[in-house]
Amino acid sequence: MSESNHVDIASFRDPWLFRHANHPNFTRLIQGGTNELHFYDLLVLVNILIDAQVEPLSWDAVEVEVEVELEDQVIGRVTSLQFDRRYTRNDLADHAALFGALQRLTFLTKLTLDIWSRIPDEIAALPSMNYLELVVPSNHATIPVLPNVDLPQLLAFCMTFNKDGDDDSSLESAEINDFKQQQLQTFLPWLTQRLPSLFSLSLSEFPPSFPLQSLETACFQNTLEMLYLGCSGLDSQDLAYILTVILPSYPNLRSISVPYSRIESLQPAATAVKESDLPHTAKRSLTCLDIGCNPVCEMLETDWSEQQEHEAESAALKCLFDVFKTLHIIHTPLPPNLLNLMRLNYYGRTLVEMDEGQRLLPKSMWPCVLERAEKKREDLEYVWNDPSGLYYLVRHGHSLFLETEEKQESLKRKRSLDLG
Repeated sequence: MSESNHVDIASFRDPWLFRHANHPNFTRLIQGGTNELHFYDLLVLVNILIDAQVEPLSWDAVEVEVEVELEDQVIGRVTSLQFDRRYTRNDLADHAALFGALQRLTFLTKLTLDIWSRIPDEIAALPSMNYLELVVPSNHATIPVLPNVDLPQLLAFCMTFNKDGDDDSSLESAEINDFKQQQLQTFLPWLTQRLPSLFSLSLSEFPPSFPLQSLETACFQNTLEMLYLGCSGLDSQDLAYILTVILPSYPNLRSISVPYSRIESLQPAATAVKESDLPHTAKRSLTCLDIGCNPVCEMLETDWSEQQEHEAESAALKCLFDVFKTLHIIHTPLPPNLLNLMRLNYYGRTLVEMDEGQRLLPKSMWPCVLERAEKKREDLEYVWNDPSGLYYLVRHGHSLFLETEEKQESLKRKRSLDLG
């Protein structure tokens, strides 16, 4: 074992750590633990494995991530823990001792539960956990019971309604979707009321009838920055709703991901955005709109056979780039004209184009702006090997300054006439 694990067992006064000392596999599990683990956390995990009744009893039942270095010291504390359902005979959340044991892992920040029917209120006592991931198989027999307490420590929450395609083949698609819908009806009120500090929300493989309106008044509106709604039945109208209704309600939301969905066109979203009076914060906060692996992506490619459809979808995406001038991540191949627009947004288009009610960038700031643009170009040299963003700033900046100087000269002449 590493030096961090050379701890005298006599120094551990807590009898809980050795309550399974007579278990036939206690010593074997200790010896089989990774050398990176701090000895205290190693003992805690051994107790958890025995309590969870995993079968066969081995370290394969859990995936553990360890913080090896902190402030130049090797500490080996557990930061992430996931139970593998293939080794569990019972629902882990039904073991009352589990969450009490997890409280002893004081560095634990991420917990993943693959099998669960009840999460007790004791989850709020986990001292450092800020990321909770729940995986619910479509064939799960019961609706989960969620904690009846707020979880302000949670910054990231992920819920997947199915994993690795392990649906019970005896269930029809309609039955699966009906059951998922029942799960949502229980889950969504808890989600929107109990997680006030949420920074990142990820919901995957939910049924097509997902009620997006439930997100309009969620308690995490002022903190959420990343929203993932992938592998779902969201369509073109849903995307329009997200951009025109959901996005304006979240002033700090900068990333929206809807990959592997049913979005066949961007035109409804573009039309809705043009017709909506979006607040300035919504136009300037969005940097990522992940539409990858949707049907519309094929129509955006240059070699799409239907030229009319290609032009219509290209115009719709151009409209989105024009409205959301900081949007520069799409996650789908684009033709050169759209790729150039995306680059311009990244390099600083919002700095040189004037919006209603906004002041033009002062001339004294241009050296900083150009330096910023050049630095960003260098950062992305391996992907975007051209200086188009820098050229754009110089070209448009010059014309804007001429316009500004002309206005200043006009004001000076007017003042002189007024004084005269």
